[in-house]
Amino acid sequence: AAADADLTALLVADDGGCGVMVASAEVVCETMRELDSFVEEGRPNAIHAAYEVVARRRSAVEFLRRRLEGAHDLACVGDVTTTKAKNALDVAVGELDETILGYTREGYDLACQRLANDVARCSVPYAHWWIFLGKFPYSQGWVVLR
Repeated sequence: AAADADLTALLVADDGGCGVMVASAEVVCETMRELDSFVEEGRPNAIHAAYEVVARRRSAVEFLRRRLEGAHDLACVGDVTTTKAKNALDVAVGELDETILGYTREGYDLACQRLANDVARCSVPYAHWWIFLGKFPYSQGWVVLR
C-alpha cells in the first residue's frame, strides 16, 4: 500500500507523470528496436530469452499506463505537455504491439516459457496477451488479441 501511494504521489507531482510517460515511451521504442535486431540477426536460439525481456517490459508499461490514468484523474491534469507525453507513449506501445503481432503472423514463436508456465500463468492477467503467444502446450493454439 505504501509503495502504491508513493507511486501515485510521484505520478501526480508536477511533471512526474509526464517524465514517466516520456521515459516509458523511449524504453518501448528501444525494446522494439532490440526485438527487431534479434529477428533480423536470425538468432532463433536467443529469441525466446529476448522476447521474455520484451514481454516483461511491455507488462511493466501496461502497469504504468493504468497507474498514469488513475493519477491523471486525481490530478485533473489536461495540459498540452501531458497530452503529448501520453500520446507518445500510446503510439510507442501501439507500434510495439503491431511489431509483436507482425512477427507472430510471420511464424515466429514468441513464447515466454517462464512467464506462461502453469505456476506463473496464475498471476499474469489474460489482458497481457503478449505473454501467451507461442507454440507451447499452454497456448494450445488459442491467442487472445485485443
